[in-house]
Amino acid sequence: MSSMPFRRFSVLIVTTSLLLLGLFLVVQPSGVTAAVDQPNAAASTVVSGTISANTTWTVAASPYVITDDLTVAAGVKLTIQPGVQVLIAENRAITVAGALDAIATATTPITFNAVNNNMWYSLIFPVGSSGTLAHVWMAHGGLLTADGMVSIASNDVTVRDSVFTYGGQDYNDALLYVQGASPVIEGNEFSNSSAIGIRVEGYDSARPLVLRNNFFSNTPDVAVHVTMREETQGILFEGNTSSGRGRNGVRIGDGGFDRSPYLGIITGTVTITGQSDFPILVESPYLVTVPEESKLILTAGTTVKLMDERIDVRGALLANGTAEAPVVFTSQRDDSFGGDTNSDGTKTSPAPGDWRNIIFAPTSTGSKLLHTWIGYGGYSTAEGMVIVGSSDVLLDHVTLAYGVAVEPEDQDAALRIEQASPTIRNSTFLSNTYWAVHWNGFDQNKPVVFEDNQFTDNGTGAVWAMLDSEHVDVTVSGNSSSGSKFNGFMITDMNNGTPGIAGTVAISGQTDFPFIVGKAAIAAALTTRNLTVGAQGHLILPSGTLIKQSTCIEVFGQLTAEGTAANPIVLTSILDDSIGGDTNGDGATAVSPAEISGGVRFRPGSQGSISQAQIRYGGDCAEEPVIETRERTAASSMAANVVIESDDVVVQQSEISHAGPEELGAGIVISASSPSVLNNQIHSNSGSGVQMRGDDVNPTVISNRIYENSVGVHFVDAHSTVALRYNEIFDNVSDGVHGDGNSVAMLRRNLIQNNGMGAVQQSSTHVEIDARLNYWGNASGPYHATKNPNGMGNGVSDDVLFGIWMGGFPNSDVYLPFVSR
Repeated sequence: MSSMPFRRFSVLIVTTSLLLLGLFLVVQPSGVTAAVDQPNAAASTVVSGTISANTTWTVAASPYVITDDLTVAAGVKLTIQPGVQVLIAENRAITVAGALDAIATATTPITFNAVNNNMWYSLIFPVGSSGTLAHVWMAHGGLLTADGMVSIASNDVTVRDSVFTYGGQDYNDALLYVQGASPVIEGNEFSNSSAIGIRVEGYDSARPLVLRNNFFSNTPDVAVHVTMREETQGILFEGNTSSGRGRNGVRIGDGGFDRSPYLGIITGTVTITGQSDFPILVESPYLVTVPEESKLILTAGTTVKLMDERIDVRGALLANGTAEAPVVFTSQRDDSFGGDTNSDGTKTSPAPGDWRNIIFAPTSTGSKLLHTWIGYGGYSTAEGMVIVGSSDVLLDHVTLAYGVAVEPEDQDAALRIEQASPTIRNSTFLSNTYWAVHWNGFDQNKPVVFEDNQFTDNGTGAVWAMLDSEHVDVTVSGNSSSGSKFNGFMITDMNNGTPGIAGTVAISGQTDFPFIVGKAAIAAALTTRNLTVGAQGHLILPSGTLIKQSTCIEVFGQLTAEGTAANPIVLTSILDDSIGGDTNGDGATAVSPAEISGGVRFRPGSQGSISQAQIRYGGDCAEEPVIETRERTAASSMAANVVIESDDVVVQQSEISHAGPEELGAGIVISASSPSVLNNQIHSNSGSGVQMRGDDVNPTVISNRIYENSVGVHFVDAHSTVALRYNEIFDNVSDGVHGDGNSVAMLRRNLIQNNGMGAVQQSSTHVEIDARLNYWGNASGPYHATKNPNGMGNGVSDDVLFGIWMGGFPNSDVYLPFVSR
């Protein structure tokens, strides 16, 4: 390992040389000031022109005064002994076309300095040269037009254990300038430059660039700048430190405004081995682009700090962090990673949107973010802190935190995904301003797998997926969310005129991280998005799936929702905290009837199978609620948990309850169709349990328990010739069965009892409801003031046929003895 640079002498000397009144004022390495004669005096040696033979500069002839440009010719070596002082006149350069060995010791350094404090030009190592600078102290070089106090274009140069200070004059100047080469640079101090400590304008195509154990102080622009143009080799940063004015780290990027015609910073596979305490910096106008078919690898412990700029990945990015040494992408204002990079103490703090984003283009393949922390990105116009347009991207053990600028951009997210299905697992999304994850469509050829992720305190919600004619399955497992407005996986249409689901799609979810269909955003224009199953679409809900709703699922194609007794499918309101937790983040536990919305609507021509499901707190599936008043209580509309407008629908062995809003919500609305409704529990709905309306409504409604609704069964201008059979219709607030308008209805072998205002009420005087062969709760039949005044059963109105009734309620399709009146 190299010895310590000579800035660590017991006496740190700020050296000046003065040519004044015939005397040189020279500070010796020991710190003793001595006066010497003019350059032609025996105590000094004046040098200029070309050194054409191997030459050694000795302490005895020191100081050496360069009065004009000096060149070490090709094939010639200049050797400088320890303790030699070199004084260089204003705007004069030393060019080493051959070789220069300036090798000293920590206690006896070699010094390079200016005459009369007038800046000298540069020490230049062009292509083909070689040399070593070891234990050298150098100052006051790098005049305005020079790129650096030392300029190196050769691999065969070693710079170690030396001090470079007070160099450069321009905003872009450096103490050490490297162009197209990878010299050895280790163990040095770079301080008090006009702008940059080390500036690298491209490096060697066959040899990595290595910066090791260097110290930087007071470099007003940045400690290190590396311009990368289609580089093929890696970079190693190890043991470097920085402090004082300027940005403390190494800035990388393309040529800024001078980037054309280069496609990116690398070509092929390139590894950057960075440090956690000497961060890589990305800032405008220097882009970091990984072109197609190229791969940039960041090793464990690398910290990348950004400001107002992005990383564009068209090929592959591998951030290979570990649990102990993550890869970090954060703001330059974030002192918690990599220290005080912007050298302002505590004057600034990081904020969402400090930098733009990391973009994985559709052409990106093989990208992986492993054990990576990403924070404070998502500039106001960026739409996301990380944007993924490729399915061949893996996020595993990634934290995305404090992302997205504070502006009303409803679709902005920490992670935004465009028409892709990347794998996202074991990751954490923390305190992002709006959405944690926003999906704009999936990859039509790759199912979505989203597992074991944790969401905490994200302002709008955990996940919002806008579906665009989807054909692939979605599997969600092991996720959790708290502290957000939407704690779950929201799925809605894209709102571009196409259905969300156009093919066969199975969504497999979890009860504690539910799917959400609903009002997805803050702006009013975005609050009513349904989930639509297109005419060719088939949505499959496996057993155990939980969906919470604030808008409707509309089915033009097919819906299969078949649960089991142990794992029913549940469709409920987003306000329902009794299952799946506080999904809408309001802390309340009660569901207000006025706020109930959601449900399922089967459009004409659709197909559906619902079994072993719980559907509750719906009521948002009517295009326009049509309220029709009745003689007694409540009103009716198309608001319901389930609206059926198709014959090819079966709802069975399910619980349909608590539809709203208020007195409008039906458990099931059957409109001008003939579906099957079998063996269900239909209860506690604010309107009717089952509502039938329209011409040719001939459903099979058998063996249901219909109770504790406002009305049990409600016919609204319905013309039905198929009897409702073997149903239990009881304990409803008003009527067990009610007919409005010119409804024609038939009831057979049902139990109708204990309804608050009567068993069967017909409001029309033009037609009769045929309610013969039913059991009314008492063998004496239903009460009617004139036709059966001794009846002890639930009462019936005029225009109800009841003259033959059952003596008990049958539990099978068997004719029991009946009583005739």
